[in-house]
Amino acid sequence: MAWDFLTLRNESTLMILHIYSDLGTPASYRQMNGFGVHTFKLVDSQGDFVFARFNWRVNQGLRNLTAAEAANLTGTNPDYLLQDLYENIAQQNYPSWTLTVQILTVEQANSLPFNPFDATKVYNMK
Repeated sequence: MAWDFLTLRNESTLMILHIYSDLGTPASYRQMNGFGVHTFKLVDSQGDFVFARFNWRVNQGLRNLTAAEAANLTGTNPDYLLQDLYENIAQQNYPSWTLTVQILTVEQANSLPFNPFDATKVYNMK
């Protein structure tokens, strides 16, 4: 059953590729991006709406661990990520992210060659 999930669903394949690469092992919570997987519908007071996806881009620089570094930390300090975050906050080295929003109008959504609500797709409209 797990094999079917991993091999028959596009979103699972993308997730597995990220997890089993160095991209799947952040060096710090302070140095990783955040992505909202789902598309939201934003409605104004007149009932007009657009679709939106939210993404958080790290301001400290993106950094990941290699498999060897991650394996070492697993055995020597399994709480490394939390420790790093707490220590940096205690030193007033506060992490920050820039929130970006991808906006898609109904017309743009209808003109895309794919389903804009598919979690595996990224749309960059100009």
